[in-house]
Amino acid sequence: MAVRVPKVGVGLFVSRLHWTVSDACLRKYFEKFGAVLFSVVHIDVKTGLHKGFGWVRMSSEQEIENVLDYKRHTIEGYEADVKRDRRDEPQPNDLHMDHLSLDHVTPQTTPTNLGQTETTPTTTSHTL
Repeated sequence: MAVRVPKVGVGLFVSRLHWTVSDACLRKYFEKFGAVLFSVVHIDVKTGLHKGFGWVRMSSEQEIENVLDYKRHTIEGYEADVKRDRRDEPQPNDLHMDHLSLDHVTPQTTPTNLGQTETTPTTTSHTL
């Protein structure tokens, strides 16, 4: 069963966790940087042991910056690796178009055939 990490706040991915680190331990460590909304250590359902990584969600971007500015994170006596949760980054299909190319628009282009590859581009030359 996959761990469901809520999409509230701003996230961190924490790896290289010692096997003694629990959800509560993770929360307690990160609370010194700000409000922790959620913390979880990923558990292998077959073995019942955690896999050495987890997630933390904090309430603000500033709190995440505070965590990332702190270079060494020692949790339960072991140095952990802390990074921004990549799942918070925009995915390719989430990106918004910032420009529109009209290279393949012809006088025959209609709203119905817009985006179809059968239209042939025309080149207009302008004389100055």
